[in-house]
Amino acid sequence: MKYNKVTYYTIKCEKNEKSQAEDFFYRLSKDFKNINQIEQFAIWLERVGNSRNGLEYDFLRFEDKCFAIPPRKLKTQNGKKIELRLYCYWINQRIVILFNGDKKTTDKAHDCPNVR
Repeated sequence: MKYNKVTYYTIKCEKNEKSQAEDFFYRLSKDFKNINQIEQFAIWLERVGNSRNGLEYDFLRFEDKCFAIPPRKLKTQNGKKIELRLYCYWINQRIVILFNGDKKTTDKAHDCPNVR
């Protein structure tokens, strides 16, 4: 996904139809309860990509050995915190590599069977 300020790359294994990030959005959008969170997530990625350089603090939500997005401050339209985690590698203000993720179901990532 290329925007004015940031280009998001993702990984695609030869044996898979979808890239890692595509799989994340596709898989989690099947559950209607995640739709609002996915919409807010996508709006945030686009806003960061178009309106400002991808600053390191936007992407570095440290969870054990990985970094996750979205940032803690991002909420759904109803004011609830976003439970989805998409893992990434921030290279610089213009390049971010998106991996895969899931819905975090516990307070700490290492306790969650989905994202541990």
